[in-house]
Amino acid sequence: MISYSLIKGGKMNRDYIERQIKSGKWIPQTLPNGLKIYWAERSSNFIEKFESKGDNFCPHFKVIGVASGSCAIQCKGCYLLGTYRVLRDPGKPVLYKNLDWCAEELEKDIINSNEPSVYSDGERCDSLLYDEHHGVTRALLPVFVRNKNLGNKFLRLTKSSCVKHLLGLDHKNVMILSYSLNPQKVADVFESYPQATIEERIKAASLAQNEGDYPSRVRIDPIIPINNWKNTYLEFLESMAEFRFRPSRFTLGCYRVLRRSKHIKKILNVEFTVPLDKLEDADSSKEQARLRIPHDLRVEIYSFLIEQIKKIFPESSYGLCKETEKLRKRMGFSDRDTFCNCTL
Repeated sequence: MISYSLIKGGKMNRDYIERQIKSGKWIPQTLPNGLKIYWAERSSNFIEKFESKGDNFCPHFKVIGVASGSCAIQCKGCYLLGTYRVLRDPGKPVLYKNLDWCAEELEKDIINSNEPSVYSDGERCDSLLYDEHHGVTRALLPVFVRNKNLGNKFLRLTKSSCVKHLLGLDHKNVMILSYSLNPQKVADVFESYPQATIEERIKAASLAQNEGDYPSRVRIDPIIPINNWKNTYLEFLESMAEFRFRPSRFTLGCYRVLRRSKHIKKILNVEFTVPLDKLEDADSSKEQARLRIPHDLRVEIYSFLIEQIKKIFPESSYGLCKETEKLRKRMGFSDRDTFCNCTL
């Protein structure tokens, strides 16, 4: 487990959580599936526009804050471990139960927006992991269905295999299921407590696409160049095709970490083809600059994966996640090439 000692301000974290529980603002519960969470009422806005900062290219989209804090999987290096001023339990997210307020705010935002957008509840949590008990789909999908003519999409990004409860819903193609996937050997590096194997997740994705008729996407992020990475990623892509899973879009992102995240070497202590001490500062002049795999290797990784995607999934589009303008330009991507996970 990722301990509080690895997170700056850990003692404040524990004290804060204890105060929230004692005051009744957070109610701890173990769900029937064994996952531990806190129930709470959200008092701030549920909907906000995502504004990317720093040295990366990232188009705007809308975030739905149905929960906060990292999910039970506790991926090493997850930025959610350090958000909210470190006032969250690394393994127990806060789920907001006043989803009726969320639905009202969402509908107002959709109606009053000047252009259609993707609304993602996967930026701050893995909502599908808790959905059967939390009820986000039940609360929010009808809003998108009612306003289908406005062209907005409800994006669900997950590392889970929790899709069976979505089968049979009349979703009108307004809900996109997106899967955060990697080869199993890579997932084993950074997923502390996976809730399903990669094969189980691919099978679930295929089920939702072929029986539930859901638009489907894949985010391969973080790509990590372990030993023999080309064969590992090729076999991974081929396994999707073998399970009859055909994502309409792939989004690729190499491993990166904010420069200020000094605890990263402690919580990601593994052997890489490129050691962590060889990560590069992509743009030292910017406060939010990220440490990244060296530029030339990233180009090699993306070029290889895009070539294989074109061969195996010729009908799929592809894009890069939070990459630098310098690399995008070198690879021939323009600002109009926004085939990203979080865009229409």
